[in-house]
Order: sequence, then C-alpha cells, then structure tokens
Amino acid sequence: GGAGNRDVRITRSVIAFPVWAFGTEDETGGSVRVELPAGYASSVQGDQMARSQLADGGTVLSAQPGDPFAFFAYISADRPGAFVGTRLSVAVGGQTAMLLIRAWEDDPDWGERTAELMTDGLPALQSLIGLDYPVVGQLSVSEAATSRLGEYAGIFNPTTNSIQVRYDADAFVALHEAAHIWFNGDLFRDRWINEAWAEYYAITAGEEIGVSGFTYELDDELLNARIPLNDWGGVGVESLEVEDFAYAASYELAGMIADRTDLDGLHAVWQAADTRQAPYQPLHATRPTIAVAATQPDWQRLLDLLEERTDASYADLWATWVVNDDELPLLEERASARQRYRDTVDDAGAWDLPESIRSKMGYWAFDLAVGEMDAAAEVLAQRSRIERGADALDLMPPTALQSAFEGRDGMETAAREAAQELEALDAIALTAAQLDDEPSPLEMVGLLGSDLAAGLAAARDSFESGDAEAAEAGARAATVARDAADNVGRERVVLGGAALLGINGLALAAASVRRRWRQVHQVEPSA
Repeated sequence: GGAGNRDVRITRSVIAFPVWAFGTEDETGGSVRVELPAGYASSVQGDQMARSQLADGGTVLSAQPGDPFAFFAYISADRPGAFVGTRLSVAVGGQTAMLLIRAWEDDPDWGERTAELMTDGLPALQSLIGLDYPVVGQLSVSEAATSRLGEYAGIFNPTTNSIQVRYDADAFVALHEAAHIWFNGDLFRDRWINEAWAEYYAITAGEEIGVSGFTYELDDELLNARIPLNDWGGVGVESLEVEDFAYAASYELAGMIADRTDLDGLHAVWQAADTRQAPYQPLHATRPTIAVAATQPDWQRLLDLLEERTDASYADLWATWVVNDDELPLLEERASARQRYRDTVDDAGAWDLPESIRSKMGYWAFDLAVGEMDAAAEVLAQRSRIERGADALDLMPPTALQSAFEGRDGMETAAREAAQELEALDAIALTAAQLDDEPSPLEMVGLLGSDLAAGLAAARDSFESGDAEAAEAGARAATVARDAADNVGRERVVLGGAALLGINGLALAAASVRRRWRQVHQVEPSA
C-alpha cells in the first residue's frame, strides 16, 4: 500500500528498491548482489550490474564496485499478467470512448485514479485540441513498471491503441500519453512536434480538471545539452541529457506558439493538418485545396499552417529553437518569397493565385514560385490594360482571362489569352473609330449592301462572351471593309457608268438598224 512513487515497493506485482554498497575505501574485493524470484522482468538504472540466471529461473544482479561509496543503482521488476481490468465508456466530444483500465491486482488504487483521470481528462483534451476522438475500438490503459518502459514514464502505441503508464508516474504523464492519441505521427511525423503538443495539452488539460504533476523547466543544466529540435533523434538514440533538453524545449516552444494565438487558431491548424489541406489556400474558394506531399518535412508544413491559419508570425521561433545551421537559410529565402506572395495576392484582388504557385510555396520551392509570380505579375498588368480598354469602349471584360489565370494550364496560357483580348480591343477600338467618321459618297457606294455596325456589334458580343479571337476577326473584317469602301465605290461607279453608256449605244445602234431596214424595204405606193 501507500503512495505509488515511494522508493521501496515490494508486492507480488512489482518490486522496486534502491541498491547501494558500503565498505572500506580503496580496498578490493567488494561486491553487490541482488537475487530476484523467477517470473519477474527487471531493469537497472544507475550503475551497471551484471545479469545471470539462478537454477530455479530467478535472476542475479551483481557488481564489483571499485569505490563502494560511489555505487548506486535502482532496481525495478514486475510480474507480467497480474492485472485486473475495468471497462469504461466515456463521452468525448459527442463520441463514446471505450476504455479498458488494467491495474495490477494488488494495486487497485492505481486503477481507480487512472479511471477517474481518463474520465475527466479525455473530454478535456478533445475540447482543447478541437479534433474528433480518433480511436476506433477500445483504448487500453495499463499499469507498467520501469522494466517495461526503460527510461520513459509512459508510452502510447497507436497500432494497438494502448497506453502504458508507470506505476509511479503522475497525472501529467498519463494525460501526456492520452494526448498522443491525437499527436502520434498521423498529424505530423516529427518527434518534437508530437512531444511538444502532447505535453502542452496534457498540462493544460490537467490544470483544467484540477490535477498536477511534474513540468519541465529549461534551466542552465538542460541548456548545456541544447540541440536544434530538428536534430532530435528517435527514441533511445540520444543521451539522457539531450532527451531531457528536447522534451523541455519542445514544451517551451509549444507554450510560446500558443501565446501568439488562441485555441481557435490552433484548432484551425490541427483541422487543416488532419484533413491534409495545403498550407496556402485560395482566398475566394468555397472548398479547401487538399494537397500535401508525402516527402514534405513537417517542421516546414507546421510553420506554414500556423502562419496561414493564425494572425501571427512564428519564423523567429523556428530560427531559435527548431532549425539547424544548414536549414536556417531556407527561413530567409522563405521570408522573401512570402512577402512576394502576399504582394501578388494583393495585386490579384478578386482573383485567386493558381494552385501551381500555392503548391510551390507549400513545398518550399521558392525559386520556382517566384518565377511563376513574375509571370503572374505580367498577366495582372495586362489585366489592368484590358480593364481600361474595355471601360473606354463600354465593354465588360470577359471571365476567360481569370479562368486561365486561376487554372492549371500555366501562366503562358493566361498570357496568350491576355494578348488575344488586347488585340481584340485594339481591333474593336479601330473599327469603332472608323465607323464614327462620316463616309464619303464613294465610300457610301462601296458600303452598299454592307452592315458594318452589325459586324462591330457582333465583335463586341464575342469579346464579352470570352471569344477574343472571334471578336478580333469580326472587328478586323469590318475594318477591312471600311478601308476598302472608297476603292469599291470607285469600281462600282466606273462599272455603273460603263454599263449606262453601253445601254445607250445599243439603243442608238438599234435605231440606226431600224432606219436602214426601213430604207431598204420601203414599198413604193401603187398607181
């Protein structure tokens, strides 16, 4: 009985106690020996001890310290399978979480404490994080000894939906592992991200439900082991000093991020990550763009999501805590590209930047993104010319250029459409100017049977409907007809005069023939 975190604990389920030595300093031959019964899996923290087997299956742990006063070890061992299970159903944000609490048979207090903690803690975590409870089926929470967890006070296994918490761990440890239900490699793969937010939400939820535990503090000793969080290796890779620093620093960073936004802002970030949304979204779309490269580093994606979903900047925190020397220049390149992106978005106004630009920004392909934004700026400048030209002609600019600009065929297609619309406007303006001039008599003759006004009207309609090519062709056909009207009129007058002279000649010839015929065939009068 008693508190779970006491130094000496001897039960059927778990054995835990410190081991030290005594003797005469500088004398050889001293030894330390511990015998454990069969059936217990053991671990040793502190000074190393050799391991051997007894004939009955028990374990011998031994050491021969050179300095007995410097020797210290802590031994823990547990007997597998000695559990009593308690099943619970907990309402978590509109869903029902099915839990199995597995406590050692001789430690019912742990089971009761853990059941109460999960009943209050899971709903608090879900509300703070803002995502649905993700576990399908049963979540098991089991009491464990150090021999099962090594240097860690708790472990969450997303494959088996199981949490193991050391018997002597505090409430924050249990809540930390419960928070890993959400932050476990599904939202983000980077270790520091998952540990940062599991710890942040565990402590926040614990304060909300009135439980306490150990919290990290970045003191000078921890800072001596400082590394960029992107260099934090996997479980069991780093030294204990680096592990302690990384846990403390990641929690510190999560707190600084949270201080710059609010719960709703973080909700938006986690929602975007959960639904695989691209960081850079079109401003005027009704549905988010879903596009996340499997190879995209999560430290990059999280920074983009934070700065695109909240009204704050976090790049300075990344420079201080996250990136290493090789990655730091990327942040500087990103800052320049993002300023260019914001300027281009402002210039585009009611138009959305195409997915190609947004995706290149999200993949941190900044040189390619800037190159495409240069091309976009040229198209937007052409848009302004089109709007001014259309306004001068009392025309409504078509939507074809916007569709090409926002589409997936690239800025070259949009540039061609803009050039075609400008050419169509030039042709319409020229035709309109020509029709405003009063035609000469010869031009009027040349335009007989032509309806240039109707042709111009058709060209205007084609332009507004988005067929700039047809608009230009129609306007230029009217222009050609008007330009040729003088010559056509002259030809018609000449041809008309010749025809008139020909008719008069034929009439005179016919009259002459008739006279000669009468003369030849005149009949003399009879006597």
